Amino acid sequence: MSNILYRAPKGQLPLVDKKDKPLGWDGLDFGHIPVGVLSQVYEQQAQDWSPDTRRKKSIYYTPAPIAEFMVREVFLDLAEHEPEKAHKARVLDPAAGGGVFLICAFKELFSLRWETLQEIPSTDEIREILYNQLTGFDIERSALRLTALSLYLTAIELDPNPYPLKKLRFRPLKDTVLLHVGDGTNAKLGSLGPNVPDDYNNQYDVVISNPPWTALTLSKQEQKTLKDELQPAIQSEFGIKNPTISPRQPEVAFMWRALEWCHPGGRIAFALNAGLLFKQSNVATNARSQLLQAFQWTGVLNGAELRRDDVWPKVEAPFALIFGVNTKPEEDHQFYFYSPHTDKSSKQGRMRIDAESAHPIYASDLRQNPWLLKALFRGSRLDVVLLEKILDAGPPLESYWGKEELYFAENQVATNSGERDASFLYRLPYFFHGLPYLTIYEDIDFTIDVEKLPIFEEGRKLRWPRRPEMYKAPLLLIETRALPRSPKVYDDIAHFDISFPRPFYGLNAHDHENADTLFRYTQLLLSNSLFRWFCLLSSGSYGVEREAILLDDVKNFPIPRWESLSEELQEQTRNLSERYNETGEFDESCVLWLRKVYGLTEWDWQVITDTLSVNTPDGPTRKFAQAAPKNEEIERFCVTLSELLSPMIDSPLSITSHQLEHHPWIFLHITPEQTKQPPNQADMQALTELADMHAASQMVLPLETGLLVGILKQNRFWTQTRARLLALDLLRRDDINWSTP
Repeated sequence: MSNILYRAPKGQLPLVDKKDKPLGWDGLDFGHIPVGVLSQVYEQQAQDWSPDTRRKKSIYYTPAPIAEFMVREVFLDLAEHEPEKAHKARVLDPAAGGGVFLICAFKELFSLRWETLQEIPSTDEIREILYNQLTGFDIERSALRLTALSLYLTAIELDPNPYPLKKLRFRPLKDTVLLHVGDGTNAKLGSLGPNVPDDYNNQYDVVISNPPWTALTLSKQEQKTLKDELQPAIQSEFGIKNPTISPRQPEVAFMWRALEWCHPGGRIAFALNAGLLFKQSNVATNARSQLLQAFQWTGVLNGAELRRDDVWPKVEAPFALIFGVNTKPEEDHQFYFYSPHTDKSSKQGRMRIDAESAHPIYASDLRQNPWLLKALFRGSRLDVVLLEKILDAGPPLESYWGKEELYFAENQVATNSGERDASFLYRLPYFFHGLPYLTIYEDIDFTIDVEKLPIFEEGRKLRWPRRPEMYKAPLLLIETRALPRSPKVYDDIAHFDISFPRPFYGLNAHDHENADTLFRYTQLLLSNSLFRWFCLLSSGSYGVEREAILLDDVKNFPIPRWESLSEELQEQTRNLSERYNETGEFDESCVLWLRKVYGLTEWDWQVITDTLSVNTPDGPTRKFAQAAPKNEEIERFCVTLSELLSPMIDSPLSITSHQLEHHPWIFLHITPEQTKQPPNQADMQALTELADMHAASQMVLPLETGLLVGILKQNRFWTQTRARLLALDLLRRDDINWSTP
């Protein structure tokens, strides 16, 4: 109602003067408006007036808090290692956009100069920073004009004495501070092409940017130009013979160019699509491995879990922030990997760092195990150990299936825009007419009555029809949706030829003498929590930006060889398969069989159960993970913690839980049994304030005897697996007094 009364559509008052005439920029008082708002205006204008151009040219505003965080982290590192040079650093943003990084860098350089020289910079010194220490490239002239305005306003804002008015006269920034790189035959390449002279190479202490994430649409000649610009330097400087350069990953090309612009020992910071961290294709893993060999990664903040939160509004793609030093890494080089969880604070644009989501990573380990970051993102240290165990249990399904001369029956894609003839599906004999066509999968069960399925119509075309033999019985179909339960694996339809669409993958075994046994075995292996957990921890897509598994996830799943199973397990397989197809339930007897097949302990299965209960990307799980734990869960956590700690310190422990009113924290007071006493309220209050200050999820305060542990009141932090991890961490510490005074 107030919006109507004030004539404010969507809560925004119109920019009009007293005569109801629209105001221009001169009607805005930037004494009260943050300069960074201009970048948001630029993005909104692009969205309102040219959405296609915005998408194609990846015009997306970097939120000021993220830009400020990246700039602050870079200069903190620079000031720590080169304190006398930090305030003189030269900064480049090769995809400047609205100029948010340059504005933040401008302010940071002003503060560093003030701190280093112990006097506030004068007008001339501020202009020196603007003219000599900042550079931006972009393909859009309008963006550069907006950046120039933002920099001018920032210079005035920082100036302690901007009067008289003649002091407000600035030199043009065009072609000096801000370089337009969107002209000529190489306009699409922008900063990646020859429009940036070689004079800019090896000139900058900091290269920081949010480069385009959208794939570039380049001609063959433009693709050749891109490779000609990058390959020689990569090959000569880093010894990489075949660097992975693709217009589908422009952010990778920008990172290679950044290494040319940045002088040795300089800092690099990029905001980019998190797919670079997690994709498992050969192209993606090669690109990641080559970058790991080229420069020292110092830190990675993975924002994939926050992609639908207000940390980065209006951007649903998973994002990541990568920090590094332009120095070739040593063999034992480590960097830190952080993965913030979705949290109520995310709605305020903040990030909370979980104690178990910050990991030191050996770059060599990541090159050897491309799934490592994904496993730590969706799991824990214990999940990584368990995943290695699973991978050693047998060959990938693809190689095992191929060894048995069986086939993957990939799904065909049916769309109205289909252009390829699929009439063979109509001509395949079944009841003397076309092939049954599985179109609806929401309501089908493990047994499908093919006579109730529609028949593939004569003359229908598909986008990607497969070979005829791919649809021949017997078939094992796998539902691609990764729901809160395990994907269905349909077996009983295997006795009939059938065509199937996008929501399924298929395993084909026509003419194989042992098809029924292998199908039943494979069906049980793929119809349970283990398979879904494996996809969650190793897939380059599921749990990052999709809620569906990929065919590669099925192909990569380790399968113990059938012939290596004992006769008892083989016989159980047949019986359990029949019961499973009747009930559709993977019950406790099935779980026990699966654990024996893979050699899993009860604790191993608990890790799998806990991870799936709080870390899958579906809505119900995300909601449950943030909900407060029940009293019985807290009690179970305390019992597990006590059982693990007591034998190691050779003393019975008292572990009691306590809560402060209206606080989102639970405190565990851990002391020897003989000294059991209530915790100090002041200690709990201080720990709460300290945790909130550092945006932490867990804090430990050693006491004169024992300790106090504060844990955020969310289910994800109160699983049995988290109790084990907490016990391991506490036993490693040498500042805790476990003895009786």
